[in-house]
Amino acid sequence: MTKYNIGSFISAFLFFLMGLLGAVFAYFTVSAISTNNIFRTGGMEVVLFDNNETESVVVSDSWSADNLMPGTQLPESRIEVFNKSTVDADHVDVEFSYTGSEDVAKNFLFSPANNGFRYGSSSDGSSVNLITALKGGSDTDYIVTQGWNGEPFSSGTVDGVDGSEKDGKISLHELATFGKIRIQRGDERGGIAAGTAADLWLNAMMGDGLAAQNESIDVQITFSVDQDASQY
Repeated sequence: MTKYNIGSFISAFLFFLMGLLGAVFAYFTVSAISTNNIFRTGGMEVVLFDNNETESVVVSDSWSADNLMPGTQLPESRIEVFNKSTVDADHVDVEFSYTGSEDVAKNFLFSPANNGFRYGSSSDGSSVNLITALKGGSDTDYIVTQGWNGEPFSSGTVDGVDGSEKDGKISLHELATFGKIRIQRGDERGGIAAGTAADLWLNAMMGDGLAAQNESIDVQITFSVDQDASQY
């Protein structure tokens, strides 16, 4: 065998060896894909019903009165809060605000008359007296705390918060000055658990100190339903 032929043989052998090495990595491969694996989050929705039983996120003119004078008892109003969702809430926050006469707001006193100022599934055995709660009282049906920090109320938390004299009464002006009231579930879960409802009963009267004539106020009540206790 000549030198030239030996070189050719070696060259051919190297090509053959490289082909074998390449074949080591030439595996077949195939893929399959699983699709339509959809995961949806639950949603939260709260709707209200006013005295006319209108389901809406916003209800209007459900609590009104004319010709108010000192000592006038306002007609009772009831607003139903419905957690229209599949997600249980931790609490409901209620916040009052108003535009108009400050004098009317300061003499707009929440009254224990009729069903008083209450929240719950009924006006008696499964509701919480908010007048009592805002003065530091406790209840097992619902737990009422300060909406800004989760702390309990005391006798002076709301009464006089607007700089007025502490008189043992709760006025609209004091509520608007204070801010959010947090209502958490206790023995009762109406309006908080998914698919449940509870009512806010509103009774008020005008105080004897009312002096403003031909004045008015427009009251707004905001309900917020939050899933977690940390949401302020």
